[in-house]
Amino acid sequence: MEFHSSCPSLPRLFNVIETFAALAIAHVASDFVFQSRWIAQNKTALWPMSAHIAIVAVTSWTALGFSALFAVLLLSAAHLAMDLLKSRHLKKSGGSFGIDQGFHICCILIFAMAQPNAWSNGLWASVPGNAPSQALALGVLAMGAIYATRGGLFFVEHIVTPNKCTASDWRSLNSSTHRLATWQRATVFLGMLIGPMACAAICAVYVTFKLWHDRNTDRPNGTMSGMLGSFAWAIFIGFGTHVTLSLLPTLDAARMGPYPLL
Repeated sequence: MEFHSSCPSLPRLFNVIETFAALAIAHVASDFVFQSRWIAQNKTALWPMSAHIAIVAVTSWTALGFSALFAVLLLSAAHLAMDLLKSRHLKKSGGSFGIDQGFHICCILIFAMAQPNAWSNGLWASVPGNAPSQALALGVLAMGAIYATRGGLFFVEHIVTPNKCTASDWRSLNSSTHRLATWQRATVFLGMLIGPMACAAICAVYVTFKLWHDRNTDRPNGTMSGMLGSFAWAIFIGFGTHVTLSLLPTLDAARMGPYPLL
């Protein structure tokens, strides 16, 4: 495309974004799909932590198409260092969860900038046609949805029930509350992909209904803060998902979406 040829640095940027997207998908899968309750609750012990880091390494290497193994091992070592710090020394809070996830995403970005061709040199990128790029885009969309919904569950739990991370209780809220909050984050995430106004309208409806529903009851401490934190997480992940999709080289049309500055 003429737009691409006018800026020689764009091919490298696209390579960085593709590698970043593949590793971000792997990170979400490792932390929120393949991480069992046993692993999450026992990370101070050797075998649960070892199992988690092995999953991180294998998932990341697979997502890249079995490319850049040494760099993947370094990334896994950085993941291990952060998880050890969080599980053994940080109090359970929204801030500690944000620091943990922010560190992992920053490490992935550094990896992508240092090894921009990791995805393009991998097995999946060598498949003819647009299937690899389309699969990567669908993976980013799925990653965003899982990160917004399931990742938001742990973010909210860190806000509502703060204590030592070594004894994380996945089910501190009842299942119906979990399901409702998950659907709320899912619709807020979708609204953010559609546009800021749609997202704002969805959040306003939820908050208004919550205030009306609880007007004559004693709300548990942290309920409103949990809801607002849940929405903030879904908004942030929705925006990040849109940015990533808009920068993938096969999705130029995404730049015509609700965020014109991108």
